Amino acid sequence: MRRVRALAALASAIVLLAPSSPALTDPATPTAAFDRVDTVTLMAVVIEELKQDQGSILLVTRPTSAMPRWDPLVFWAGIGADKHQPFRPIVWTVADTKSKGYEHALIRAYVMAVMDTGEAGPKFKMAYDAASNEDLALPSDAPDPYRYRHAVAEPFVAEMTQTDDMR
Repeated sequence: MRRVRALAALASAIVLLAPSSPALTDPATPTAAFDRVDTVTLMAVVIEELKQDQGSILLVTRPTSAMPRWDPLVFWAGIGADKHQPFRPIVWTVADTKSKGYEHALIRAYVMAVMDTGEAGPKFKMAYDAASNEDLALPSDAPDPYRYRHAVAEPFVAEMTQTDDMR
C-alpha cells in the first residue's frame, strides 16, 4: 500500500514536473497518440483500482497451473470471467506475490483492465479495442496471443514503474 500511495503522490506531480513523453505507443500497434493529461488520467485510475477494496476490479487468486502461459503471474481475465459476478472486471493472480516480475505484471493487468473497460476514457478503450483486433489476427499458436494488447499497455506500465523508482 505504501507503494500505491507513493505512486499517487508522484502521479499528481508528474503533470507539473515531467516533460511530455513524445511516443507512448508502439508504432506497430494502431493506437491513438496519448498526451501527458491522458497518461496521468490513466495512472490515477489504475492507482485507485489498485487500492485494496476500493476499486471495481476484482483480484482473484488462482493456482499457477490455471494461469495462461503468456501471463503466468497476473492476467487480465476480462469482464464476466467470474460466473458469480458476470459484470465485474476480473484480474487473475497467483498467490506468490514475491515472484520476480510480479509488480510489473500486476500493473500491466490493471492498465489493460482500465483501458478495456473504458474507465480512463474512450481514447483508451479505442486503443485497447484496436490492439485486441490485431491480436485476433494472430495465428492460433502465437506465443503471446495478447501481443498487441501488451504492447499498448507497456508504455504506461513503464511510466508507472519508472515513477515508482524515483521515490
